[in-house]
Amino acid sequence: MIGIDPGLNVGSVYPIEFDDSVIDFSIVLKFNKEKKLPKLERVWAIAETFHNAASQLDHNQVAIEEPFYSHGKSNPRHMGSVYMMFGILTYLLNTSGHKVIIVHNRTVKKLAGYKQGDKSTKDQMVKAYEDRVGRLPNHPAKYGRETLADSYFIALAGLETLKKK
Repeated sequence: MIGIDPGLNVGSVYPIEFDDSVIDFSIVLKFNKEKKLPKLERVWAIAETFHNAASQLDHNQVAIEEPFYSHGKSNPRHMGSVYMMFGILTYLLNTSGHKVIIVHNRTVKKLAGYKQGDKSTKDQMVKAYEDRVGRLPNHPAKYGRETLADSYFIALAGLETLKKK
């Protein structure tokens, strides 16, 4: 199972085995905001980058966290770009033979040990990863550890979804 934490600025692709074991290979993607591409071209290029990264891995099942609007943190124009990228990414994955599983952010948080209503932070997600795996995510930068922890729990949520079917 591959977990994808898609974002317009940073994101990651993290594979795990079907017994929940960690594969020591992950990809952190950081996108340059300064590119002066038209919005659709930039969003399409980001979606293609995530698709290409997932296609390099030997798994055909991909879990992606459903985008959600965070009131007060995002503006509608940004969220429009996020939803556009999400749609393009799911299209590219589906048409290239991947089985896409869309997971809700509450499911991801529940697997990380949050109780309903808890406010989560990126630091807490990294700590939950460390508690479960026994080490920090393998990236030197804080943003990399944060997105890898997210994509790990997204992959776990994808496995949970498959087990329910």
